[in-house]
Amino acid sequence: MNSGVDIGLTIAAFLLILPTFTLSLWLLLIYLTIKEACTKTCLVKNVATGEKFRVMKSEFKQYKRMVKSKEKEVRSIIPAAAAIEEPPASPAEEEKTEVEPPVVKRLIPEPLPDPVIQEQPEIVQKPEPKPQPPKKKSITFNVSGVTFENDKGKEIQPLLRRIAREIAKEQDVESYGGWTNKDILEFMAEASEFEDVMFGDYVSFEKEPDNEFDQNAIKVMANLNEKQFHIGYVPKEYNVQVCKLLDNDLIDKVTASFVGGKTKKVDYDFEKDKDVVVINELTLGVEITLTLKEEE
Repeated sequence: MNSGVDIGLTIAAFLLILPTFTLSLWLLLIYLTIKEACTKTCLVKNVATGEKFRVMKSEFKQYKRMVKSKEKEVRSIIPAAAAIEEPPASPAEEEKTEVEPPVVKRLIPEPLPDPVIQEQPEIVQKPEPKPQPPKKKSITFNVSGVTFENDKGKEIQPLLRRIAREIAKEQDVESYGGWTNKDILEFMAEASEFEDVMFGDYVSFEKEPDNEFDQNAIKVMANLNEKQFHIGYVPKEYNVQVCKLLDNDLIDKVTASFVGGKTKKVDYDFEKDKDVVVINELTLGVEITLTLKEEE
């Protein structure tokens, strides 16, 4: 039997379906908006196509960990594989067994069978493989003079660190590749402070014919915030070659990255009797790769 309270609660439940469902949708929309605003992403650049896009920071970090661990496995496998040698043959295998001479039997000639005409198989011509496009040539060198002063009398080392920090902030790049001390200890990895900062688009070259040491000197410039900063020179052994490339407009792409600087790695602490992460401060340098255009 249905009492008045049961009927009232049933009617109230039906009447409250619409407002409560609407409230749930609004709460879900607010949650998704907050999640989208708080989700950290990384700006990733496809080196092959030059396309830039964003991915979730957690997924990018997990991908880098996997790559680092794979590199470590490969480095550990190669020496072990090189040390493996084929086992020497056993003396029993080296001993030659005496072979009995074959018994010659007299064969009675048999009548030859009628000749059978065989149809020649159809010759199928395989398609010729398509020629693969030649790989583009490139030149790689480290910028020289990064431990001295530039043309404005400013020390290049602190200038490079400031440029690296500004570009990392602009590109939303994490220090030490996003590796925490825990990650470095777990994977026995090594990470540099600015190892993921790529700034080939910021680099240009400027000839310096009045240089007192080398009339073929070429300055390496970093263009940032509408200003040019002298960060070193093209090495002397590449001056003439790079000068010709600049004159003939044969440089297709410039790739630049930082090397050295503050580097985290694993070391053993005898006092604490455990592995710890230490920071070694090396000279901060710049590695440049010039990809050349294909000759017509």
